[in-house]
This record gives sequence, C-alpha cells and structure tokens, in this order.
Amino acid sequence: MVWMGMAIYGIGRYIEELRRIILIILFFLAFNGCSSPMDGPRVIYLDGAGWYSGDGPVRNGLQRAGFAGPVERFGWQSLLGPLHDHLTAGEHHPKVMELSRRISKLRKANPEGRLILIGFSAGTSIIVSALEELPTDVKVDYVVLLSPSVSSKHNLSKALRHVKYRLYATHSSHDSLLTVVASAGLERGHPAGQTGFIVPSDLTDYERDLYGKVVNLPWRPGYAAYGWDGGHVSVTSSDFICVVVAPRILEELPHPLDRPITARGTAGYE
Repeated sequence: MVWMGMAIYGIGRYIEELRRIILIILFFLAFNGCSSPMDGPRVIYLDGAGWYSGDGPVRNGLQRAGFAGPVERFGWQSLLGPLHDHLTAGEHHPKVMELSRRISKLRKANPEGRLILIGFSAGTSIIVSALEELPTDVKVDYVVLLSPSVSSKHNLSKALRHVKYRLYATHSSHDSLLTVVASAGLERGHPAGQTGFIVPSDLTDYERDLYGKVVNLPWRPGYAAYGWDGGHVSVTSSDFICVVVAPRILEELPHPLDRPITARGTAGYE
C-alpha cells in the first residue's frame, strides 16, 4: 500500500507541475505581444457556384504581390451542383447574413485593418448581398468581383455605402459561359462579367457619387500573358491576380489606369 500512496503522490506532483507550466505559457502569450488571429490585413474569398475552387491561385497571386495577411475562404455553395447554386445566389441565400456577420466581427476586432472581399462568378452575388446587409458604420476597404454573374443592372448603391475605396469588376465579351446563362438569382439584365456594371438612370446625386467607386476592368489581349485569356475561369490566374489585381488593392491611392464608370467617356450608363 505504501507504493500505491507514493504513486498517487507522484501523479499529483506531475499534474501540479503541468498546471504551473500551462499558466506560465498563458501568461507569456498574454503579455508578450501575441497578436490576435483577427489582427492585420485580411482577404475573404468566395468561389463561384459548384465545386470549382479558385482560392489557391488567388491566394498565391496575392502572396507573390506582397500581401502578408490570411486569405480566408468563405464557403457558401451547396452540394447540389453549380446550377442550383447559381440560381439561388442572391439576397435570400442563407449564407448572406452569415457573411455579413463575419465581416462585422472582423471589423469590430480590427477597426483599422485592411479588409478586402474577393468573389468569383456567382460568389459575387453573395458578396454584394452581404454588403447590403452590413450595419451602417461597417465598411470594407476593397471589393474585387471576378467574372461576376451578378446582374450588370443591379443597383450597387446600397452595397457601395460599405466600401471605403473601390469596387473592381472584371468583364469579358469572350466569357462564353456568361453568354449562355442568366444573371445569378435570375436577376434582370446581362451578367456584369460579360458587359461590366452599368450606372442606373434613376439614381440620386448621392448614389451617383457612390458609383464613382466602381471600376470596370475589361479584358484586353495583353492580359493573356498573365493567364487571363478572356474566359470565365482563367480570371483567377495567379499571374493576373499578382500583376493586375493586387496593385489596385494593396495601396490606398487610386491606380493610375483606373477609370470609374461615372467618368466622362466610359460606357457605363444605361
């Protein structure tokens, strides 16, 4: 029985020592500059409908351009396939409010940190709808919509209230997929990824000013050198993200080649 008592005593000493070590580690983490996982710049990325995942090339392109923060993939697709996801994307999708809450939580945890939303295809509709649901005082810094299937005629003014700098949208007349499908959620108008966004004709002066944040990025032959051949999926090429997209969202100053769709001479009006 003596040996049993000694064993129990030894186990007790071991547990007490382990507890002391854990407390020391926690104290060190709390007072030696351990940053919150929500600190620093962050990208939230949404894929398109179905099973394709472009977050790898997008993440790689951003990192090569010098982006040091996490690229968080926000899953919204069902297991029912691309057609179902495309048709149900929009304001009534159950993931819209979840994304809106996620953005609000990140902004509350890091009020001054750079927060960027990037979406591809039908995922752009989830992004726009989530922006529209944000509290009045919550903003993201940039939004990038790659081959957006959200309608070109969608009134973006409510979403733009929650964008601090600019909203970029790529488009290409060579996007064969968007020439044969309706806009995400069956919204009226051609997909913006085919034609670019259009400034609605019935805006107030304030809403028209908000549209000054929107920059359409049309495909051009030179982009083929960076992997975007004008097609729907190749817009997520890591080279295109690194060379064309990243410089526009890693700096606060306007990119010298940007032209807002409200600028004179741009084809952005109904």
